[in-house]
Amino acid sequence: MGKAYDKVMESRKELTKQLLAEMEHGKLVWVQGWDNTGKRPYNPVTDAVYKGGNRFRLMLASYFQHYSDNRWVTFAQAKEKGWTVKKGEKGMLCEKWIFEEKKIITDPITGEKETVYEELEHPKVNYFILFNAAQIEGMPELEKKAPLLRDEQLKLADQFVCSSICPVIENAHETQAYYSPVYDEVHLPERDSFSSATEFLATAIHEMGHSTGHPSRLNRDQKNIFGSKGYAKEELVAELSSVFVQADLGINIGAKQFSNHAAYLQSWMDALKENPNILFQASADAAKASDFLLEQYQHSLLMEQKKEKKEETLPRMKDRVDENELKDKISISAKIIRKDVEVREKASKSVGWRRFKQREKEIEPEEELEL
Repeated sequence: MGKAYDKVMESRKELTKQLLAEMEHGKLVWVQGWDNTGKRPYNPVTDAVYKGGNRFRLMLASYFQHYSDNRWVTFAQAKEKGWTVKKGEKGMLCEKWIFEEKKIITDPITGEKETVYEELEHPKVNYFILFNAAQIEGMPELEKKAPLLRDEQLKLADQFVCSSICPVIENAHETQAYYSPVYDEVHLPERDSFSSATEFLATAIHEMGHSTGHPSRLNRDQKNIFGSKGYAKEELVAELSSVFVQADLGINIGAKQFSNHAAYLQSWMDALKENPNILFQASADAAKASDFLLEQYQHSLLMEQKKEKKEETLPRMKDRVDENELKDKISISAKIIRKDVEVREKASKSVGWRRFKQREKEIEPEEELEL
């Protein structure tokens, strides 16, 4: 299919080989070492953020090479900025897939030209090489932000779990955490049964990752049995979506702790050995899952802000209503008084009223009675 395709596939195999070597020692990269390398990699020149398989590639490179900086640029971009790639440094290959191509068609009647995009029957692939900021001389220092305090991280994670569009149910009778595709519910043991709040929240976020596969959302195949390649891939999607979510939220509460860790590890190893592409397919699906969950979280925050604003506005509206009612009452009273004055003025001009007042003057007041 071409040199670019062969190079990309060879790179995938090499990266998967590195990951398998870690797994054979009982290690899961996404459980260990993400505190410094889990941040979303981005390009400071173009402000582009890297997603899916490229995100996972760069995060793995940071893990293996111990990079703490999440900035990546091409050789040409570094040169344009006056920065220098250190001698002997090797960049990380990233993929660029092209699924449609631009065509200019001419209307046979009017002769007008129109640009259209047609989907390719076979997607084309290309690649580009990125260098980490640690490999470059002359780049400005990374502006460091103070990390969230532990309590702040837990509070944010709890808010994130509460934003789930899928019900998250805690049950004292549950002994396992799982997502039910049939009922579209996340089931968890009571949080007090977990060893820590972080373990509870990490498990909840993992299961929320599974919930994005529901037919009404991202529609992934979730009917695979434990031990199958499909099941292993779906677990990878949930694990990586949790990694991506935590990195984007700026929290690091760890990963779900599997009770049968060795069995999961073996199922992932078997799947990756058979097909290295599973890792990159799972990364792409995990990126979509994490984006879905984060969008839902942002929406819930917006709704909460609107609710709070409405609650703040209601007392002021009530005060305005009370003030308007008082003004209406005063206005009505003033009208009554004005009407009464008008009636009296008219009456004072009548002959009967003048005679009545005259007789009132002629009558002497009676003496007060002594009691």
